[in-house]
Amino acid sequence: MTRPIPLLAALALAAAPAAAEITLSGDARFGVTYDEARPAREADIYGDLRLDTRAEVRADNGLGFGVNLRMEGRSGPVAANAPRFYVTTGQDAPPPRR
Repeated sequence: MTRPIPLLAALALAAAPAAAEITLSGDARFGVTYDEARPAREADIYGDLRLDTRAEVRADNGLGFGVNLRMEGRSGPVAANAPRFYVTTGQDAPPPRR
């Protein structure tokens, strides 16, 4: 016959979720160009955007799990590049073998 685990003991045994570290960086610019030589003589508005997102979480055993994602756009819709996932050990990598 098994005995139920008290709720307090079950909560103590449960792993607390680790908080992810999220970093945002990038750049943006916008402006207006005007070319008097063009027949329409109108102003063009332009803009560039690049946003880099990095999220990483460290497990209890020291392994780090993360993802990098870059989004870019030019005077229109913003597109996301394929995400790059990685795992780190928290130690320096050994030198390559020859």
